[in-house]
Amino acid sequence: MSDPTFTLKGTQYTFKPLSGPLEETPRPKIFSDIGYALASWARMEHLLTTLVIHINKQKSSAILHDPDPSSKFAKLLGLYGKWLGKHSAYAHLKTPHDKAFFTGLFEMAKFRNALAHGVLILCNEATGKFRLLSLSRIGVDTWKAREDEYEIEALKRFSELTNIAHRRFIEVAELLFEKVDPPQSQSGTP
Repeated sequence: MSDPTFTLKGTQYTFKPLSGPLEETPRPKIFSDIGYALASWARMEHLLTTLVIHINKQKSSAILHDPDPSSKFAKLLGLYGKWLGKHSAYAHLKTPHDKAFFTGLFEMAKFRNALAHGVLILCNEATGKFRLLSLSRIGVDTWKAREDEYEIEALKRFSELTNIAHRRFIEVAELLFEKVDPPQSQSGTP
């Protein structure tokens, strides 16, 4: 079956749906690498969200409190950093490396978005590179397709750095939360 080309009604925008659903077996390793990277990020971001929910209390500071903390990573991380930097109760959680840490996470979030929302269009194990296709908004009702190339090794490094960030957030959680014995899981999930 050939890949059809579509035109959005009333526009000059044409696109191909990039084949059909993924049904290839066995699946290339890049899919598990991307999945691991995104799962690592999701766990780290979940803990960050939990920390922000805990510290972002109006009764602690009406000035710092955000009544509508978004689930967007950049806003969560900014809010977390603001509380650590400006509230005396959390000053002990600050480190000399926070600025570099936060800057690194903001940059990593861009790669995470590319992985989560881009379409894998090429993976070349011989060159160690892969390409993602994404759509970028460039104006009102105007979008542009964009291809970005990445090193396959970047996926491994991304996961490693995400896990380092996660461990840092665990250290903070251990200082803020009381440890309890976890309930016995019956589902077998981690």
